[in-house]
Amino acid sequence: MMPSVDIEDLKALLAKVEPGPWKLDDWAVYIHIGDTDQKVGMVRGYGRLRNKLGDDGAYVQQEYNGKLLALAPELAARVIELEKERDEARRYAEEWRVAYRNKLEELGIEDANKHRYLMPWERE
Repeated sequence: MMPSVDIEDLKALLAKVEPGPWKLDDWAVYIHIGDTDQKVGMVRGYGRLRNKLGDDGAYVQQEYNGKLLALAPELAARVIELEKERDEARRYAEEWRVAYRNKLEELGIEDANKHRYLMPWERE
C-alpha cells in the first residue's frame, strides 16, 4: 500500500528536485535531465531481476521501472493540479448545495434540511 502523501509536503519536495523533464537513457540505467548528460538518478536492481527474469526480462523490467521513475516530477505536479481541481469542484458543489437548500426553504418546502448531505463526501 502506498504511503499517504501530504500535498504540501509534495509541493515542497517538487520545488527542491532537479528541474525536468527527466528522461531514462537508452541503457535503462541513468535518469538524465532531458537530453543532457546531467544525471539525477540511477535505476538499480538488474542483478536481482536477472536471477528472477533472465537477462532480457531483467532489462525490460528495469526499463519499465526507470521510465516510471523518470516520470515522477510530472506525476507529482499532476497530483497537485488534480487536488486543486478537486478542491475547487467541492467548493462549487458546496455553494450549489447551500443555494439549493436555501431555495427549497424559500419556497416553503418542508424538510429542506434533509438535503444537507447531497455530496458523497458529506455522508455520515
